[in-house]
Amino acid sequence: MRGSDYNQVSRFLHWMALAHPAILESSFLIEESLFKKQVRDTLHNHVFVTGLARAGTTILMRTLHDTGSFISLTYDDMPFILMPNFWHILKRGRGKDNSYTERAHGDGILVNTESPEAFDEVFWKVFLNDQFIQEDKLLQHEITKDVIKKFKSYLGLILLRQHSNVEEKRYLSKNNNNILRIQSLATAFPMSSFLLVFREPLQHAKSLLDQHKRFCKMQKENRFVLRYMNWLGHYEFGLGHRTFNFETTTSFQETDTLSLNYWLEVWKNYYTYALTLNSPNILPVCYEDLCTSPEFVLKELFSKLHVEKKIVHDIKLKPNAGLENILLNTSKPLIKECQDIYDKLVKWSRL
Repeated sequence: MRGSDYNQVSRFLHWMALAHPAILESSFLIEESLFKKQVRDTLHNHVFVTGLARAGTTILMRTLHDTGSFISLTYDDMPFILMPNFWHILKRGRGKDNSYTERAHGDGILVNTESPEAFDEVFWKVFLNDQFIQEDKLLQHEITKDVIKKFKSYLGLILLRQHSNVEEKRYLSKNNNNILRIQSLATAFPMSSFLLVFREPLQHAKSLLDQHKRFCKMQKENRFVLRYMNWLGHYEFGLGHRTFNFETTTSFQETDTLSLNYWLEVWKNYYTYALTLNSPNILPVCYEDLCTSPEFVLKELFSKLHVEKKIVHDIKLKPNAGLENILLNTSKPLIKECQDIYDKLVKWSRL
């Protein structure tokens, strides 16, 4: 989110638009009835970025978006996220603050109303009726043909909202929860690419732990932040945290979310499942390779994605830092397990 300083009117609007599934579904049906005839059949070689939070998915998504080859949902589409065209008409003529602010993560990433962000999870929450969301976990699931049909219609409406010549544009999504349905999506969009981003486990777990502490504190002080994240399906950390539950998931040995061991188990759980994926359109991307050789990695990635622009400057990723002060009580066998998984992911990414 862009920060926690929403005024009362804005909070009420977000509550009305995002907290009521019936309103969300109705808004989509209204959007379809008004604009579906204008939607042309679009190219299906879209790009979906996913990965465990703090893997660099946002930076990768924004780097791809900056090439000008893709269209994404942006903060300007909030809060009526399922009716992008009608909401745009309603807002026409109103001034908007397009200044940059640091996002709530405190990680130096600046956003404004035109910044792309992960909002299409709202669609899945509505049309899957939150059935994959349990009190303490998110369930792996398959998507029916009917819901896939609705999602394809939604993509067409998003492309129509932002560009008249939709054949020239492709949809770009960043959604960390898509791992839960990635096999259905990869089958439904065989011409599309699914970028699975991963990061060295100790550094990744430490970043997740830091964000968990940060958002727990923030959400205790401002309950709107918790509600906002729950409405959007962001359960990665904070008071609303839920783990991913896959067919490969085993019981966690550590349950204390303030322990690095816990977040290493989160990492292990996520990427153990990732290694079982064998669809040819799922492409692993290594965070450390992006840090050390961004031009080479992006050149290779652009070639695979058929992106014409060859050079993107200033991909800003934080290099790994020392962990000496937090390793004392960290399970060495768990570190070894995670490192073995990481090595396999690296090997896969360089095939």
